[in-house]
Amino acid sequence: MVEVEETEIRGEKSRGMIAAANEIGLEDEFPMESEEEILDLSSTKASVGTPLAEALGQDHVIFEIDNKSMTRRPDLWGHYGIARELAVLFDKELEEYNPDEIKISEEADLQVEVKDKNLCTRYSTVSMTDIIVQESPQWLKKKLRAVDIEPVNNIVDITNYILMELGQPMHAFDKKKIAGDEINVRPAKKNEKIKALNDKEYSLSSDNLVIADQDKPVALAGIIGSQNSEVEAGTTDIILESANFDRVNIRRSAMQLGLRTDSSARFEKGLDPNNTIPALKRAVELIKKVCPEARVNSNVVDKSNFEIGESPIEVSVDYIQNKIGAEIEVQEIISILDSLEFEVEEINVELAVTIPSFRATVDITQKDDLVEEVARIYGYNNIQSDLPKFSISSADLSPLKELENEIKNILCFESGYTETHTYSFVSEDIINKLNNDLSDYIELKNPIAKDRPYLRRSLIPNLLEATEKNLDRYDEVALFEAGKVFKQEESGDCLNLDQQERLPRQDLYLAAIVSKEGDKTPFFRVKAALEAITNRLNIKFEYKPKKLDSQVFHSGRYAKILSNGESIGFISELHPLTQKKFDIDQRVGLFEINLNKLLEKKEKQKVYEKVPTYPAVSRDIAFVVDEEVKENIEENKKNMAYHINYRSEEKTLNSEEIDEIHSSIEEKLREKFNANIRD
Repeated sequence: MVEVEETEIRGEKSRGMIAAANEIGLEDEFPMESEEEILDLSSTKASVGTPLAEALGQDHVIFEIDNKSMTRRPDLWGHYGIARELAVLFDKELEEYNPDEIKISEEADLQVEVKDKNLCTRYSTVSMTDIIVQESPQWLKKKLRAVDIEPVNNIVDITNYILMELGQPMHAFDKKKIAGDEINVRPAKKNEKIKALNDKEYSLSSDNLVIADQDKPVALAGIIGSQNSEVEAGTTDIILESANFDRVNIRRSAMQLGLRTDSSARFEKGLDPNNTIPALKRAVELIKKVCPEARVNSNVVDKSNFEIGESPIEVSVDYIQNKIGAEIEVQEIISILDSLEFEVEEINVELAVTIPSFRATVDITQKDDLVEEVARIYGYNNIQSDLPKFSISSADLSPLKELENEIKNILCFESGYTETHTYSFVSEDIINKLNNDLSDYIELKNPIAKDRPYLRRSLIPNLLEATEKNLDRYDEVALFEAGKVFKQEESGDCLNLDQQERLPRQDLYLAAIVSKEGDKTPFFRVKAALEAITNRLNIKFEYKPKKLDSQVFHSGRYAKILSNGESIGFISELHPLTQKKFDIDQRVGLFEINLNKLLEKKEKQKVYEKVPTYPAVSRDIAFVVDEEVKENIEENKKNMAYHINYRSEEKTLNSEEIDEIHSSIEEKLREKFNANIRD
């Protein structure tokens, strides 16, 4: 915008200025023919004091509408669609879009062949002769500039005008540049090239749809024309194209070629195929208006292959009222839908609604869409705002999550452990430190972190990394983590509906690790944590020692953890060689258990044991067994002593009964361990 302000020149106030058209942005309105020319505005018949914009007819209002608000409303990508919407909102009558019928003065042979009818649902075309290509009239240029379209010539400008008016892209070809009388709508050939109207050359693939003559492509369908068929000064015969193309293919081609145009932006929204003929009629009407000598000299070719809006959507009045939350009368609902050009048939309490073609491509497809239409025209301000009438409660935790939380509380508040969260990914370096085979791990094609391209199979590796870092700062570490691990050799959830492919198994595991400077028994410290879990949750564990031929875990301090005979994890100490790889110079105890398997074994109720009724009788037993030299004991012998309580659940035991049991224990010790009973 150019603003002329009052100023003072040599002491005199100046309230105006003499300016050239190009100084105030009117060079397009008044092209300069002479450097000394003064603009003559007498034709505007405006009186002195009339704003210049009003005098020049440029005082129009321009609405800028966010693309997002009409992404799924292809009918609103033209002025007529907006007018249709405003007519409903403000209860105004809409003039019917009814251009003149096309009159043929003579019939030339014009043929169209559509190779792939799925990619071109409709192709309408006609040819014209006696065209004079020239500058557009002022009214046409003004309207195009108002919507930021630069005028080119009268023929091209009319196709752009219809693009903005109806929302239907069109294209004009110079007929004399078209080889043969047939237009082919076909996929591009491999390595086929096209030089577009933007002066850039594009290499095409079979994914791109083109408009072609018998020799070459003359347009990239739905996106842009080619220079080899361009309408320009000297063109006398044209072919007008008004078509409808598959929206997915147009968007894919535009993205692939990096070429998004006003035309492709509309086609990719899903345009109404029924607009092609009205647009063609309107183009012929306007061309005859700006070029009276022009004549239609071919038949109108209309190749169509589409079905939209044929089956009505059934919806009950109660459904609409309940969804909106307002008691809208039946007749008002019907009136609203009718104003939107929906055909409504009332069948008892159901409404059978047939959708107009301009709303049926992607917009209105189900009954909830109809509810939305009724609500927005009825007016959201007219709908009373009520809070939902239902109770809100938190979702119950899954049994697995409850088990996880229980164990976390035991480890944190009873055993003094700290929870940590590490990556679900591991590095190749840590896999090698643990002597694992890389092929056992699932490698990610696009890892989040390049140094961690594998999914973890265990929680232990990353816990060891965390232990190494913490021991740099503290003398003692007690960490645990719960998380999923990924094992490709075990099948998990289905990847697709036909159950042919499955994801790797992703069970929930829990692992803990302890290390303290000077501590010689980290194995028993982690075992104590496990026993705290078993006691609180009433889960029975068995420990099955296993000799390992491994340099990862200590061969003499490793045991499988069993529950009801099934292995659910392991407990161990880290091998000294592995400690060195992680720069850990003190002993490390650890365990890992499968919580999914543990959940299956968990006992639901604790068994009650009553307090003993009868008294206990105590006896001591001492004996010597082979092992090592101790003071006051023979060489290679070890003295052991036990305090034993004898009690029956049925009666009080007498001395004879206790002596008999005690003697049998002594006899077993002699037989099995060659023990010498001491007095």
